Amino acid sequence: MVNNNVLQFELPEDFNNQLKASLIYIYRDAMEEAKRDCAVTREMLTIDEVAKMYSTSRNTIIENWHKQLGLPLSKLGNKIYIERKVLNDFIRAHPYQ
Repeated sequence: MVNNNVLQFELPEDFNNQLKASLIYIYRDAMEEAKRDCAVTREMLTIDEVAKMYSTSRNTIIENWHKQLGLPLSKLGNKIYIERKVLNDFIRAHPYQ
């Protein structure tokens, strides 16, 4: 038995465009949150992930933390990674004063 009761209606174009834009924004926000959550569970983090986590710049991580303070970095292919445990130990060893 097939149910042929279908409700169809048209939305005004402005409303449809606003709805579409809102859904795209929600989707992008959810994807960014999922990426951040995924980064929290991984053992190796990229420079960009660390920069976002600590609200700092790539330059600060490379020039200050790595070159001046000795934070070890690993390069695999074209990406630079930081081991999560090493990063956590580094942060603890350099408290704000």
